[in-house]
Amino acid sequence: MSLPLRGPDGYYHPSNESEIIELITYARAKGITIRVRGSGHSVPEAICTDNFPYPAIVDYVPEITDNNYPANLEQIDVDNGQIDLMLDKMNKLTWSDDGTLVTAQAGCHLGYDPYDPTQTSTYFNSLFYQMEQRNLAVPDMGGITHQTVGGFLSTGSSGGSTTYSLETAIYAIRFIDGLGNVNVCSRQENPDMFAAVAVSMGLLGIITEVTFQPIPRFDIIGEEHIRPISDFSTWINFFGPTKGSVLGIEDYFRTTEYSRMLWWPQKKVSKMTVWQARHMKPADYTPDRVQQVGGKTVLKAKPYQEMTWVFGTPTTFEALADLFYTGLAMWPVWLFTFIKTSWLRQFVQGAVEAFWNRGLLAMILNAFVTTDKRNPDGSWQPQQFWDTWWRGLPMDNQMDDRQMPVVFTELWIPLEKAADVMTALKNFYDNGGLPATSTFSCEVYATKASDYWLSPAYGTDVIRIDVFVYGKNPGVPSQYYQQFWELLKPFGFRAHWGKWMPPSTTADRQEWLQYIQQMHPRWNDFMAMREKLDPSQIFVTNYWRWHMGIEGGPTPTPPSPVQPLPPDGPNGALVYGWSQHRSAPWYVYVALGLLGIAISYPIEFISSNVLGIFTFSSKDLELFIIVVLGLCSGLTAAFLRWWGPVGGMAVTLLAIIAANIVNVFLGLTGWIWSSYGPIPGWLVGTLFETMCALVIPGLSWMIGKRLFASYWPR
Repeated sequence: MSLPLRGPDGYYHPSNESEIIELITYARAKGITIRVRGSGHSVPEAICTDNFPYPAIVDYVPEITDNNYPANLEQIDVDNGQIDLMLDKMNKLTWSDDGTLVTAQAGCHLGYDPYDPTQTSTYFNSLFYQMEQRNLAVPDMGGITHQTVGGFLSTGSSGGSTTYSLETAIYAIRFIDGLGNVNVCSRQENPDMFAAVAVSMGLLGIITEVTFQPIPRFDIIGEEHIRPISDFSTWINFFGPTKGSVLGIEDYFRTTEYSRMLWWPQKKVSKMTVWQARHMKPADYTPDRVQQVGGKTVLKAKPYQEMTWVFGTPTTFEALADLFYTGLAMWPVWLFTFIKTSWLRQFVQGAVEAFWNRGLLAMILNAFVTTDKRNPDGSWQPQQFWDTWWRGLPMDNQMDDRQMPVVFTELWIPLEKAADVMTALKNFYDNGGLPATSTFSCEVYATKASDYWLSPAYGTDVIRIDVFVYGKNPGVPSQYYQQFWELLKPFGFRAHWGKWMPPSTTADRQEWLQYIQQMHPRWNDFMAMREKLDPSQIFVTNYWRWHMGIEGGPTPTPPSPVQPLPPDGPNGALVYGWSQHRSAPWYVYVALGLLGIAISYPIEFISSNVLGIFTFSSKDLELFIIVVLGLCSGLTAAFLRWWGPVGGMAVTLLAIIAANIVNVFLGLTGWIWSSYGPIPGWLVGTLFETMCALVIPGLSWMIGKRLFASYWPR
């Protein structure tokens, strides 16, 4: 049998349903697995076939494209005997004659996907942009729009509203089952199949088309409040029912059109970010919010800013936030790697944790999560925003998922239990300290009830608890999530199928499988439909056998083994030694050392000899400083390349601090800082050297990764 060409990225890229049917027929004949990748937003094991080396392609960016097949300078060997698909060639829209229905191929993205490895996604070919051009919309969407139509639908993703739901705009679904048959279903035609396949994780077949029935377009207006939880007491009761004019958490979600909360539960922080929006009404279109374009009155948008924007972009602040959170996550790894003496390690750990837990972390987080400003009368000044539906509702679109990666478990619980759930979480955070709160936030929002059998919102409005972990943290996230699974188990949660979910160990697997099945009333109906549509189990991987208890194949194993916490690691951090450090040839270290010097020289030379920021007592000292700073940056980029550029930045900063201490002992005769107008020399020096500690090792690391890609983690 002749199959479509496998792309050099390891994926098959079919152009039509006939090619998909060929691949399904081949997979069934050979007894192998076939899976589809959308935007890659879910847990990788949930998307890919077994043993597909997804870590090797996370940063895969094609240099060129050839006939829409991405081609890198180096071929990636990902042929594991299974079939992994991308539907990037199937991304077209078809409109009905009366314009009331639109059929989107499953590979079409909801919005622009900046991480699309095939580079076919644009704003202009996205579903929502094309709807906007026809003055149409969908009622709601998730926090981002990077996902493909098929991928977003398959895992039960949804937005933050109990008033609106994207589900109500879905008219019909077309898919190819495990027998190679094309099926079309809707609420009117094959309603049971429709309810099963809409949230099916790709286990019933490959979705090829979704037909939507859009609504008239709309604009949104809203505000975001960031303040201590206690200061919401006159508006929202997060931990109880409605009392007078103060809305209980359940009633707040039921009466607010769109909302999302970020809870910072750390001791001495205890803040809540409340984002909320609603449809704009005629009275909202005031003169300051509209403008004339081509003789038409259109909205003059004021976009929501999730992070501080610098020069019209959130990128700069995101980079700083990345450094901040990478440092929070990785400092134990960096520090403990270099401390081999047991007693010294314990001493340093105790000293750091004493300062850390007694206020240092809270001080840093309070500086990072800034509260709203106050008016002279004591009232708050929340951020105000208004925008079009397709740009305003996905409030997380501006976050860079690679710059600021976040992984989470997402637990959906009946909304009537919201106050009890929030109280249980508060008590857990208050009593558990840092091991409970971690250093990141918890997301809280609500979703409208669903008719889809395996939707976590099936039959009931829900409150959603998203427990976040920063993506660059060491260790396995399930170690942290386990305590939340146990805590919220009595409330009857259903886990989002695309995020981290139990079970995580063999010991408790049967107990969790029984729990998961009990939480889904139509579980047996779904499994019967799965057996009917895919009797050969060509869509079933080890991951789904493990998490859903699907029988009839190999005995499943835990997809991500739990690693034990080390007894001497601070805050549960995993300690990595040099035995796990991948070496490189000598010339890599030499080249990166010279690269660091080459980067350091123009920065120091221009700053000293052109701008006059500081002066050296001799040229020899100037050259010496350049060499030391450059070597610290370049060589740490090589030694710490597995831990990202922040490792080099930390070491370089330590070298700068040490050099300044030496300079002080020399009586500040080595170099002298110059004042700039009202800015004193010591502040100029601090700002400049902080910049050097960030820029030089960061550039060394990024350029080194480019030059020596085979010795860098992908």
